[in-house]
Amino acid sequence: MHIVQCPHCRSNFKIPGPVTDARMKCSRCGSTFVGTSTEKADAPVPPVPSNVEGPVPSNVEGPAPKPHQAEHATAPGRTRRKTSTKSIILLIVGIFGVLGIAVMLAMAYYRQTHPISIERDAKTGKVIERGRVTQAEAERRIKKLRTSAGDERATPGTNEGDNHPDSPTQATEGDPKLKVNWKIVRTGAIETTYVCGSVLNTYAAPQKQVTVTAYINGVRGPGKTYRFVPSEKAIRYSICLRGLRATEDNVKVAATGEPADRDTIVLSIESDQMNYSEQNDKAVRTGTVRNRSSVPIKDVKIYCDFFDSDGVQGNEQDVIGKLVSVRTIGAGKTAPFRVEFDALGATDLYNTVVARAVGLKY
Repeated sequence: MHIVQCPHCRSNFKIPGPVTDARMKCSRCGSTFVGTSTEKADAPVPPVPSNVEGPVPSNVEGPAPKPHQAEHATAPGRTRRKTSTKSIILLIVGIFGVLGIAVMLAMAYYRQTHPISIERDAKTGKVIERGRVTQAEAERRIKKLRTSAGDERATPGTNEGDNHPDSPTQATEGDPKLKVNWKIVRTGAIETTYVCGSVLNTYAAPQKQVTVTAYINGVRGPGKTYRFVPSEKAIRYSICLRGLRATEDNVKVAATGEPADRDTIVLSIESDQMNYSEQNDKAVRTGTVRNRSSVPIKDVKIYCDFFDSDGVQGNEQDVIGKLVSVRTIGAGKTAPFRVEFDALGATDLYNTVVARAVGLKY
């Protein structure tokens, strides 16, 4: 079970899967915050010990202690305490748990503050060195690379634009048939930075998946992959840039894709074709999808992504629905569908839905 806690009123609510740095709105106090989910499991109730010992009342007579027991008898008014083995084990487990969390936090901080640096041979393009460096060292190397690239362009006998394809200026081009636009969004109390925008697939065929990658000062940064993009249609995206110094001037975004096979049909679904309701602690999206292709399709699934008004995505994992009461959609026909997911407590915040239907030729 994945839980997110509101930092303002300390209320907990369930989510369908793990999220990281997702923007949410508390259904109890109405506050907006950026949170990360935690996974919790029901802890077993420890058994009540049956061998509890205590002082013997003075009015109860018992057998006289043996001579060798009298030597170890405790003084009057004092009781001997026994430390159970279970308490010692729990203490040890707790210590190791705290140490493990501390190590994980330290590793996460190190990864955020030390980007990956890759150096290649200028002639062969072979990787010479690969490893993590400090932010200052990464900026120094980028500055050095740009300076050397400028010197090469200024050298007589060289043509402008003949740079190595692995140089930062050309590494961010991506697929020219996947048109990308972006903007920088800062949100939340600690101003978490996102790069948000859309990708337009100008191919005549759908894409099985599209990977969107952010580059900061020409260095490859975080990215995200979205499944199934219809032909000549656009999808939205958002990428978290936590810990990176990102501005409109030093950020570039590129997209690369993998085409779908010939038997795959991808249909776009407009947001106004979907209705919203809540049923049994579930958020439900319903609507209809029209098969605009010339052949029937089967095994149809509905893929949904949710975004707020700033373009920040609310779900980290695919939310998948299915058709209702039918298995195939004839050419030019429509069919009803239904998508269910656990209520996030901020459903009204992520009110922009990017949906597409994916099926196979029948």
